[in-house]
Amino acid sequence: MSVTTALVTLHSTVANLYHKTMYDGFQTTSDSPFWILGIKYNPGKVNKKNKRKKSLQRPTASFSAPNTPEYSREDHSKHFDVHEDSDYHHIDPNEFNIKQLEALTSDFQSRLWFSYRKDFPPIDNELKQIEPVTVAPFINHSGKEEAGGVKYYTSSIHGRHKSRCENPDETQSSLSSSLESLNKIYQSMISFTSDAGWGCMMRSGQMLLAQAFVQNYLGREFRLPPTEAQLDMYKTIVGWFNDNEESPYSIHRIAQAGILFNKKIGEWFGPSTIATVLQRLVHEHLKSEFLVYVADQGTIYKDEVTLLCTGQKDPLNIDNDEELKDTVIVNKSDCEEVNDTNTNINQQCDPTPNTNDETQTWKPVVILIPIRIGLEHMNPIYSDSIKKTFQIPQSLGIMGGKPKSSLYFIGYQDNDLLYLDPHTVQKPASHKSGGGYKSYHCSQPRKLKIYDLDPSMCLGFLCQTQTDFEELCSFVDSLSQMQNPLISIQKWKQPLSPDLDIDYVVDGEDEDDLVVL
Repeated sequence: MSVTTALVTLHSTVANLYHKTMYDGFQTTSDSPFWILGIKYNPGKVNKKNKRKKSLQRPTASFSAPNTPEYSREDHSKHFDVHEDSDYHHIDPNEFNIKQLEALTSDFQSRLWFSYRKDFPPIDNELKQIEPVTVAPFINHSGKEEAGGVKYYTSSIHGRHKSRCENPDETQSSLSSSLESLNKIYQSMISFTSDAGWGCMMRSGQMLLAQAFVQNYLGREFRLPPTEAQLDMYKTIVGWFNDNEESPYSIHRIAQAGILFNKKIGEWFGPSTIATVLQRLVHEHLKSEFLVYVADQGTIYKDEVTLLCTGQKDPLNIDNDEELKDTVIVNKSDCEEVNDTNTNINQQCDPTPNTNDETQTWKPVVILIPIRIGLEHMNPIYSDSIKKTFQIPQSLGIMGGKPKSSLYFIGYQDNDLLYLDPHTVQKPASHKSGGGYKSYHCSQPRKLKIYDLDPSMCLGFLCQTQTDFEELCSFVDSLSQMQNPLISIQKWKQPLSPDLDIDYVVDGEDEDDLVVL
């Protein structure tokens, strides 16, 4: 088989495998918009009067991949057999904007989804060096012209107790005997050939970082299936997260890097730990070509980010990632007094780096902000601020969820947060025939009421250019005018005033983040 034929076959297989029904998961009786990672969708609402009267003729499809090199993206529609499915309620097209619904679903399904895996190579209990690489500039392969392309459908999987992201080969197969089952469990416990039960925050971190790579190298408008021009970069990004020792952001590498922060293999990570580990792994892998900045105490310091992104500061020489900080409970009124005291100093001295030098090239940066908005439960006064972060164009979502159960949040509607759930155990992916890529995408969203959110979380943003960073700062400044802002922007870091009353809480079980009361 020629390289061209193999590429085309893989491309067509990918095209078939990714998209499931567009209607599942996004049906709603609300006419409020959806926000997903900085993009707004207005699909409208279901007509309540007609909701139970008729059935929607929902297209599902079977697909037969062509074997000829002449196959192109425009030929997909020739390989579908559309039939009716009467299980779905009628949607009045006058009240439900189908095009917006298609765009919304396509956006969601195009996000990379990483979940628990089993039977992967054992995780070695020692650190390994990652070979640095230089990534070619694939940023032009965004495929904007394909935005209105053909959508692909397959029948969804139903079942009360099954994950909505579940694929037929995801659940554990029936073993031949109980002895074999016990032996596999025993081997998994000893050699860590599965991350089920402890790797959910690591998987959430993988999803957020993968979104940053997709957005940087393929564009925010990237949608499945990838074009032939995008396919190589798409496969490269997915390959960086394969579950083996060689992949720079595998569960193996992340777990091993946790050893630097006193985390044993198999131990659960919190938001601060995963943020700092990802910062280190990205630095080892991509050096100064792509950067990660971990905000200190919920504050983005413009001078630090500017120095970092213009190559004037070592990514691992910023004091906020030398060690994880103890939890700090700050009285908001004391902070305001300190800021007022320093106002005159700020006006007289501005040490913000000069970035007008044409030789200073801005490098893309992921900004991670671990915060904790409450003690045992999220303080509901911050719900509006949380939702506003998904409206920021630079948003990469939120790593968070429930206590000891991490999820990756990418958007919201009303008080429902939309997320990708890593708590589905899958077998190792096989990419030989292209089918393995199916397991890296989820067909339907899950929802969590915002008031059920765990108070410990990590916000993520991508600034590809200095203009992006300035826009982010402006947006955060505008949010700081809200009654209960989550994060803040400062020109530079100032030492804490001796008059500031701070209580330190050493928390041995939960993550050590800034607590905003």
